[in-house]
Amino acid sequence: MRRTVNKAGRPRAGALSEKFTDIAETHRLIEAIDCSRLNGLRDRAIIALIGLAGASIHAVITMRVQDFYRPASRSWIRFVEEGKQRDVLLSWNMQRYIDEYLEAMGDGYDGSAWLFRESLRGNRLSYRAISREHVIKITRQLMQHKSVDIPVGKRWQQHEADSLINNIDANTAQGVRLRAILGLMLYASASPGAIAALCVRDYYVEGDQHWITLRKRPPIVAIPPLVKLMREYLDNAGLGDGETKPLFERQNRPMTPREVRLLVRRGSS
Repeated sequence: MRRTVNKAGRPRAGALSEKFTDIAETHRLIEAIDCSRLNGLRDRAIIALIGLAGASIHAVITMRVQDFYRPASRSWIRFVEEGKQRDVLLSWNMQRYIDEYLEAMGDGYDGSAWLFRESLRGNRLSYRAISREHVIKITRQLMQHKSVDIPVGKRWQQHEADSLINNIDANTAQGVRLRAILGLMLYASASPGAIAALCVRDYYVEGDQHWITLRKRPPIVAIPPLVKLMREYLDNAGLGDGETKPLFERQNRPMTPREVRLLVRRGSS
């Protein structure tokens, strides 16, 4: 179901989000996948990218092997949405999902090959890109599984993000800013471009929930760890609710997507 919005374009209190974009639902789908075969490893990586990294089905089926890259100790995924490139920092679990899939796939593919391909008999993959219809099919099949323990996966996902963020010094203004940016990437799947485009008013409180509006995406509820990081940053930077100024600045101007990307790479490596 789509979230119902009010006249200001913000979701009404208690309104529902789309089922598949819910983090808990994504972990349910991931836990339901049989990863004893190559196509299971592939499907797990696909579901994680859609549900946790915010990639569309079209972005997933057009990814190349080279779009998964590791400039330092952390991995990134690059994809195109509506004609614009997004580079998303992957959590340790998502990095592991793709690493295990590529390892099982073998070395017979260069960087320009399709990342996700159709299945063949004998636990092999073809050279053809996986189809949109197949991704929709496996998603619907997985959604029929209702008995998976959701909290286990959810706690592990949050734990690894917490560990990375807690290693950053919160006693400096730069550290507080980096923690907030990493929180947006890891807890809200925000791209550097979406983070650079944020204004202070894009983070707001409605009812008893905190919301964040990312570029070209419906508003999402900020989970408690992200709320803590954002309030910490806003208080430290002296930013008030509802301001139209950029959320993240550098030398009295908005940070660029490239500056956000470099900051995260240096701070998380």
